[in-house]
Amino acid sequence: MHHHYSDTAYGEHDLLAMLERLGVRHIRDAVTPQSMEFYKQFVEQVGPGAGVSYILNDGEPMSVQDQLRLIAEQAPGTASQIESDNEPDCDGWGAGEVESYHDLARDLRAQMDSLPELHDVPLTTPSFCRNNKSSFTTYGDDGVSERFNMHPYTGGELPEKKIAELLAAAREAAPDATPVITEGGFHGAVNKDNEHKPTSEMAQSAYLPQMFLEYAAQGIALTHAYELIDQHDDPGRTQREHNFGLFRADGSIKPSGASLAALTSALRDEGGPAQAT
Repeated sequence: MHHHYSDTAYGEHDLLAMLERLGVRHIRDAVTPQSMEFYKQFVEQVGPGAGVSYILNDGEPMSVQDQLRLIAEQAPGTASQIESDNEPDCDGWGAGEVESYHDLARDLRAQMDSLPELHDVPLTTPSFCRNNKSSFTTYGDDGVSERFNMHPYTGGELPEKKIAELLAAAREAAPDATPVITEGGFHGAVNKDNEHKPTSEMAQSAYLPQMFLEYAAQGIALTHAYELIDQHDDPGRTQREHNFGLFRADGSIKPSGASLAALTSALRDEGGPAQAT
């Protein structure tokens, strides 16, 4: 999600109602002061087991240490995990960059352990833009991150494409870390031949539930789909970044959103005795 993108479709709709319609229990977004109350409301709306995967936001004027304190003080009990950064390897790893992220991870874990509200929250590695063995191995094991963070977009292919290969690479790079996915999914810019291939809306409606089920079966602890809503309208379907949403920019639900809602509804535990079949 991009709750704080108030000049996009995120600022025009009832996001809590959209999330409730989908039946999701976890969201992912950046740490920003104007969003903390929303995160609290989401977790309260969903109830036990809900959480936010917080991305520490290097675009904020406050330090990452102050961002941790913001989570602990303004939205305690909401974090499902904390991510040190988003896709820092897009241009490859610069000289000394991996070491700086390892140092950051150790600093973050130490501060999280000093805050009672965050002591038991898992820390994840940065997410990786280049999802391949080379990027995973270069980062390796930082010694403190309990989770290893991947973005395995398949570019219009079946969601299980290459996931076993990526998981093997992640587990080799950091054997003690649990794999998680903080971005996955499909875009619908079908009228532009991007390197990242598009997927029709009807194909997305089949692939998205399959993605969650397949990744859970592979032992991935937590999976997020990118993203909640198209940030802007794109009637020509040519802009990749405007076509990832489960809802359109006008607020209408896409087939992929409807199929995800059907999946979460079918899996929901309503309580009471199991029904005989």
